[in-house]
Amino acid sequence: VEGRSVLSHWGRATRSTWQGKGEGQGLPRGLRGRGSAPCAGIVGGRKARPGRFPFLASIQYQGDHFCGGALIHSRFVLTAASCFRVGNPAIATVVLGAYDLRRRERSRQTFSIRSISENGYDPQENLNDLLVLQLDREANLTSRVALVPLPLQNATVEPGTNCQVAGWG
Repeated sequence: VEGRSVLSHWGRATRSTWQGKGEGQGLPRGLRGRGSAPCAGIVGGRKARPGRFPFLASIQYQGDHFCGGALIHSRFVLTAASCFRVGNPAIATVVLGAYDLRRRERSRQTFSIRSISENGYDPQENLNDLLVLQLDREANLTSRVALVPLPLQNATVEPGTNCQVAGWG
C-alpha cells in the first residue's frame, strides 16, 4: 500500500516482540522512527476508512511523521520510548484527527509536548518501551479525535486473542 493513509491489520496476540527500526533519516539526533522514508505499509494490512481509528496520534518533526501513538486521555498520548532517546519534547509535535498525512484535514488538531514520562526504558533489552506524552492543552474530543478503548485494569489478554494493529505503516 502506498501513501500515508491509516492502515490496519487483524492478528492474534502472541508472546513475541517486534524489533523496531533504527534512527530515521532526516531526524535530529535522539529521535527514532521512519522519518520521511516511503511508507512500506503494515504487512497484510489494508487501507482503513477515515475516522475508523480516532485515537491514533502522529508524532512529527517539522511536519514529518516519525512515530505513532494512542490518545489515552484528553491530555496524554501513549507511544514508544524508543521514539525518543533523549528527553527533549520541544522538538516534536503531536497531531490528532489525521487520516491522510499528505493532506490538510479540518479534523486535525496539533499539539506541542509539555512533558514526557517514561517507565525505565531499557534499549539494550528492549524492555519497558512505553512513554507517556503530556500535551500542552486538552484535545477536543470529536468523532475524529477520541480516546483509545482500553481494557479494564488488571484484564488479561490471553494468547490467541484477536488483536488489531493500526498506524501509518
